[in-house]
Amino acid sequence: MTARAGVLLAHGVRLCGLLVIVASPALGQSADSAQARSVVAGRVTGADGAPIAGATVGLFGTSDSTTSSDSGRFVLRDVGPRSYVLLVRKVGFQPARRLVTVSRSGTTDVTLSLVPAVHMLSTVVTTSTAPAMYHRVGLDARMRGGIGQFLTYDQIQNRHATLLQLLQTFRGFHLAADAYASPAAQAVTTHRAGECVGFLIDGVRQSAITPREADEVMPIEDIGAIEYYQASEVPAEWADASSPRDSMPQVRQRYGAQSQVVDSTMRPQPSSSSPNCSVALIWTRTRLGLSTVETQTDRSVLLETSRGRFAGSPGAACELGAAADTAAFVIYGVLEGGPASESRFADSALRAIRSSFALPTDVPLPAFGFPFRAMATDTSPPTRPSAPGLRATPLLQVAPAPSGVAVFTLDSLGALSDARIAASSLSGAADTAILAAIQGAGAAHAFPRFVAPKGDPTIRFDLAFSTMLPGADDRSIALGRLETPVWPIVHPVVIDSGSQPSLRPPAGTAAPARDSAAFAFVVDEHGRAVPRTARVFGGPGAGIDPVAYRTFLSRVVRALPQFAFRPAVVGSCPVAQLILQPFGY
Repeated sequence: MTARAGVLLAHGVRLCGLLVIVASPALGQSADSAQARSVVAGRVTGADGAPIAGATVGLFGTSDSTTSSDSGRFVLRDVGPRSYVLLVRKVGFQPARRLVTVSRSGTTDVTLSLVPAVHMLSTVVTTSTAPAMYHRVGLDARMRGGIGQFLTYDQIQNRHATLLQLLQTFRGFHLAADAYASPAAQAVTTHRAGECVGFLIDGVRQSAITPREADEVMPIEDIGAIEYYQASEVPAEWADASSPRDSMPQVRQRYGAQSQVVDSTMRPQPSSSSPNCSVALIWTRTRLGLSTVETQTDRSVLLETSRGRFAGSPGAACELGAAADTAAFVIYGVLEGGPASESRFADSALRAIRSSFALPTDVPLPAFGFPFRAMATDTSPPTRPSAPGLRATPLLQVAPAPSGVAVFTLDSLGALSDARIAASSLSGAADTAILAAIQGAGAAHAFPRFVAPKGDPTIRFDLAFSTMLPGADDRSIALGRLETPVWPIVHPVVIDSGSQPSLRPPAGTAAPARDSAAFAFVVDEHGRAVPRTARVFGGPGAGIDPVAYRTFLSRVVRALPQFAFRPAVVGSCPVAQLILQPFGY
């Protein structure tokens, strides 16, 4: 999904079902795979091709590791046949990750190149560089306005604290020590009951953060500055983040007899009876233009960061244009099915998957996500010296992003029997990384046991993964971080004004008088829906027969290729983009 538009569009939307469109090959381990062991071998080099000795090479999420020799060679033996993320680290170089698929009783050969890291003790932000750095995001103007509380880069470096410890230094900020129902599911509250905190990273709203999540979502060495505003002082440009976490996005338009514009820019609608939230805004070093430093910090519990890039095919006759910026997004996993509704099971299962999850260092993404609104920096002097920040100049932007669903089956002992992609993100790297994480958790016997229904020894689970903000009731977890370029969008996908296929049931068929559902799917650069990317949000309405509802969903998917859309445009190029489209009759 968009990367960030999902953050706005899916706010509060619960993924209640998944329509499997394409049956991908099962990738689970068979009963005899335990005896089939293979070898992963290769070479670690520098950017110039020279061998690098002493690099640590391992399979992410496992204890298998080795060290490269003087010739840069390494060998990992007795590796089970499945997909892995190969991780290479060496002091003085940026870590590298590569997806590898290991076959039975064979040798998988791979060569990895390491890029030297930027060496520095710590960045000194002088009075001459700080204004330029903070001016990129309007932070200098907000600090001059005297409203809110701030931690600058130098202050963060000098305190040698974790993110949680830094946040707790702000007046009125408190992370509630409530029951840990599931990752990212508990709201963050202040001392006064009924209040809440909205979190943003590089201006993008994030899921609610629990005490356990705070230091995992954002490594302290990646933070450039922090702002905190109590509910009564939130600047206008961050007002969306001040709406309560449980406010649901309103699907304002539905496909019917008249053609409708795809509502890709719908916003969360706060409840008039709910209080506003305070806002914590975290700026990354990347967003502020500071170099990233590879430190010796123990990152075993921190989210791995990957670089996403647009890998679509807009054609040679158009210009995509230069990216407006780079932003960091959190990749969330949402678990559905079986006892996933039980918080303890979901917590254990999601953490088992995350312990084995990592994207490769470089992630090609062929589709943009949902558009999101950003604020343009107004470089003109403020009209008043006390102006609290940027003047509200909303721009519609997009970033390439993954969004898909993996399906896997467990028995009551937590043993994995198969895993496959049901709704593709169109990024082979992202899809394979998710499958590798599920398989890794299964191989480590990390999935919890549960009581299976009578007569059915196995249960199917759906794991949705995207940068969309999970709903307040979703069983979700932060899996990783993705830094991607951001472009202004000329216009998002819109449904064509011409004739569209009917979704009404055939005459004489017993069916409800009306039905509707919202689907997320990719529309390619030619204006064609891509069925294998489709998944459904929500469930049947009150009084709707579940069987009739599933029949309606199948009817929508069969009709998707017949719908005509106008593709999204970035620069002068038509591009593939993820949309959220309601259908009904």
